[in-house]
Amino acid sequence: MADKPAQEQEQKPAMEPAVLDDIIRRLVEFRNTRPGSGKQVHLSEGEIRQLCAVSKEIFLQQPNLLELEAPIKICGQILSPSAHKSVSFFIFRFTYYLEKENLLALCKLLIHLWPSLATHRQTKMDKRWSLQGMTALVTGGASGVGYAIVEELASFGARIHVCDISETFLNQSLSEWEKKGFLVSGSICDVTSRPQRETLIQKVSALFDGKLNILVNNVGVLRGKPTTEYVAEDFTFHISTNLEPAFHFSQLSHPLLKASGYGSIIFISSVAGIVSVDCGSIYGLTKGALNQLTRNLACEWAKDGIRSNAVSPNVIRTPLSQTYLDNVRYKEGLFNRTPLGRAAEPNDVASLVVFLCLPAASYITGQTICVDGGFTVNGFSYQPNA
Repeated sequence: MADKPAQEQEQKPAMEPAVLDDIIRRLVEFRNTRPGSGKQVHLSEGEIRQLCAVSKEIFLQQPNLLELEAPIKICGQILSPSAHKSVSFFIFRFTYYLEKENLLALCKLLIHLWPSLATHRQTKMDKRWSLQGMTALVTGGASGVGYAIVEELASFGARIHVCDISETFLNQSLSEWEKKGFLVSGSICDVTSRPQRETLIQKVSALFDGKLNILVNNVGVLRGKPTTEYVAEDFTFHISTNLEPAFHFSQLSHPLLKASGYGSIIFISSVAGIVSVDCGSIYGLTKGALNQLTRNLACEWAKDGIRSNAVSPNVIRTPLSQTYLDNVRYKEGLFNRTPLGRAAEPNDVASLVVFLCLPAASYITGQTICVDGGFTVNGFSYQPNA
């Protein structure tokens, strides 16, 4: 069958007249609203796209319309990468300059505005999932889970300072991060030394202009023994490494975190601070204390724009834990208790740490979240023989 002549072909409208009338009615109503009233025009992205489609159809037929030269110039003045303005703002700003009946002008405006509006909306979304421009301090960050946390933070755009007791590990890690283009600096610090902790925070303050967004208290040690075999030195060793530095670093960092306007403290805790684990009562004591400190700081420092959360992993597959995982009986017992049937990987922990630091997690504070493959929620299971 031959095609109909062009003049006889039916033209399918891009939008039903009733739908178009309803959208224009809402735009006009919004245009006549007093600025600052808080009223919003409820236009979906799809409706705006439909308006653009209508306008394109019209301008194909009448390409010489120039009604919007002045409004488009105004558009260029108020669109900037740093602006965070809604679609409603732009519609209000420009419909203010248009006559009620000037649908063509409005549609043409939307054609010009839409790419910029989409960019603004995407930028706003991206910032919720980015650490670009933020600063972080990670203790014990040159190896193990600390190393993974640094890599994850850096991949999200953060600028990081790392402290570690091992000069060898630190220099090796800094070299690797430099090759990857990560913004990471580092210094040697024995976190059990109060003067060294104070010196470290002074250095971080100078490095980041008196502001810090993220503090990750990562350093931790474990001496596994039955409780009756612990001696005084074991107790001091755990407290002075796992608990006291985290508390003191939080104190010292408070002015920097507050000054940033967006502060987040992450404590690396353990499932041993939540449930009973054999041969580690002092270790579990320190981790339980960190969980409580997390809750206290979340409430006390919320007014200063500082959030506080704890991440409690199961056994993490690192050189530090490899001795335990090499023990067949220990490994079988652990994996049988863990529904996912494996130890945690460093990246499993790092991913949660970074999420809790993101703007997207800005309403999460005071929480202790387990990264444990289901270890802490697994109850008694009995399966009789068939």
